Amino acid sequence: MCILYVSYLDLSVNLGNPFISLTHKPIVNRLRSRFLNWKGFFRKYENYNLGFIVATKRGIRELEVKGPSVSRKMKLVDFSIFLPEKVEALNPNKAEDINSYLDLVFLGISMALAKYQISKVEIEKINEECKRELNGLNNK
Repeated sequence: MCILYVSYLDLSVNLGNPFISLTHKPIVNRLRSRFLNWKGFFRKYENYNLGFIVATKRGIRELEVKGPSVSRKMKLVDFSIFLPEKVEALNPNKAEDINSYLDLVFLGISMALAKYQISKVEIEKINEECKRELNGLNNK
């Protein structure tokens, strides 16, 4: 069975991603719920797993997407999404900062998936679903 995963990597000392624990579950659950319907991906990579590595690194000023990195032996396709350094200054307790973070992550995902004719509109819908869930939690 094919799976989709999201992992996180901090490549610079004292630069972290304060949103991981809050956003990981909503992001990965919503992506997984649609992953098996992405025919364009599976036409190119039948029976492969898909991963997104969300990374922080000093010196990144604008969102960068690298990949895909493909392992035919392991049947993996990975994309790295390098978040701009400014993410560190965002506050995971503020709805507008949560929304800004999600916009960055899903823009990176959308850029990666465009190669497989995955609709940008579909990715934006997933982003909006995550925002609704997280902002609802944040307002309690």
